[in-house]
Amino acid sequence: GAAATLLSLVRVAVATDNELRRLLAHDDESQVAATLGVDPVSWRNERAALAGLDRCILAQLAALPTTLADDVRRSRNLDLKPNVRNAAHALAHEKLVLYHWRTLAR
Repeated sequence: GAAATLLSLVRVAVATDNELRRLLAHDDESQVAATLGVDPVSWRNERAALAGLDRCILAQLAALPTTLADDVRRSRNLDLKPNVRNAAHALAHEKLVLYHWRTLAR
């Protein structure tokens, strides 16, 4: 699924040369992808991948113009136009997903 794919990509992004060589040592290329999605490359790599994921999430949250609390308030404000409320609702849920990933990354 999407979670395994994301973690696989981050694992490759932070892999050392030795870790990449070990990953690519499989005869079957599909085995490389399957391994990345399930098993840590190494404990060093897994710690680096999760820390990198956490940094990416923090950067994404920092780039958003409002806080989760602001978005929830705006989504419930009946004085605002429906499109504004819907946009705030969507942003709030995007942030909830990012906070969930952040919890997993820690």
